[in-house]
Amino acid sequence: MKDAVFGPVPSRRLGLSLGVDVIPLKTCSYSCVYCQIGRTLRPTIERKVYIEPEPILQAVKEAMRRGPKPDYVTFSGSGEPTLNSALGEMIRGIKRITEIPVAVITNGSLLWMEEVRRDLSEADLIMPSLDAASEGVFRRINRPASGLEIERIIEGLRRFCEEFDGEIWLEIMLVEGVNTSAEELERLREIALSLKLDRIQLNTVVRPPAERWVRVVPEARMEEIRRLFGPRAEVIASYSGRAPKIYGAVEANILNMLRRRPCTVGEISDSLGIPIGEVADRLKSMLRREIVQKIEHGGKTYFSPRG
Repeated sequence: MKDAVFGPVPSRRLGLSLGVDVIPLKTCSYSCVYCQIGRTLRPTIERKVYIEPEPILQAVKEAMRRGPKPDYVTFSGSGEPTLNSALGEMIRGIKRITEIPVAVITNGSLLWMEEVRRDLSEADLIMPSLDAASEGVFRRINRPASGLEIERIIEGLRRFCEEFDGEIWLEIMLVEGVNTSAEELERLREIALSLKLDRIQLNTVVRPPAERWVRVVPEARMEEIRRLFGPRAEVIASYSGRAPKIYGAVEANILNMLRRRPCTVGEISDSLGIPIGEVADRLKSMLRREIVQKIEHGGKTYFSPRG
């Protein structure tokens, strides 16, 4: 379970985060057009034990012993974590290991299921997404698995917000020309303002997306939208926090990071605590050996695994 528990790495929203990935790569209830790890290979809403709890808990214990101490233990990664039916058991197990708060980043698509809400109930912070308010936009931007409808998802989110005692930060991913019409934004605003939320976090496509036609929302427009959503809303900025020195096989650490999201040289350097020149040299070598590839996006050069 070494690869399933990764970091700690700096997170834009969570400071220093120890990541826990409990779903096989690209197994998700959505296949979002903006997804940074590409199209979903296994679209599903079937909950089952994709990864057993015990190896995950042992890996978290080892990460805590090794250090550095994270600000959050975060369920996220390469698929939708609520698909794992052992999620609640894992959260409870981590709470027995450490007092560090547990966060779950979820697309929110399964919150209409009572057992999913129950599994999430013992976490400290839930970070669900809602990118659409209408069925047509929902199908265009999130490309859901069979059996999902936007009204059901919104109702599930509403029920969860009423029941949950911890913090809820709602993320809305904005794609220019898809969910940025005045009508869709007004619907999203009405829904968000009616929910018991601690934060409304507005995001746009800052990393290479699954589909090349996906466009970023300009910064000035993002600020206009933030004002529309009121005082709880914020535009998510670049990640912040301290960067620990992480030792070990440099190439293995770089590749493990790139499997979860495309990164720039600077992001790899900051996250792994490795001098930027050394990262650049390693990436050149990995490019020559066709281990990684370059992706140009938004005026920046990102790297991702080849194949």
